[in-house]
Amino acid sequence: RLFFRFTMDSIMQIFFGEVTDTLGGEECVYSDAFDEAHRAMIEYVRPATPALLLLSFLPWPFGGFGGPAWQLHGAMNRDCRRFYRAV
Repeated sequence: RLFFRFTMDSIMQIFFGEVTDTLGGEECVYSDAFDEAHRAMIEYVRPATPALLLLSFLPWPFGGFGGPAWQLHGAMNRDCRRFYRAV
C-alpha cells in the first residue's frame, strides 16, 4: 500500500504538476478513482472472460472483440458499469 501511495504521489507531480501527499494520509480523488476502476475491472474481467471469448466468435457484425455483443454484455454488467463511472 505504501508503494502505491508513493507511486501515486510521484505520478501526480510529474505528469499533472499537482502535489499530493497520500503517503501522509491526504485524500486524492484521482487515486480513489484509480482504485475503484482497477477493482471494478478485475471483478468484471475474471468471471466474464469465458462469455466474452464465446461472444468474440459470433459472426460479423455482432461478434468480435469490442463488437456489439461485447458492448451489450458490458452494459448489462454491474462491475463494468462501475468501471466506466470511475474512469
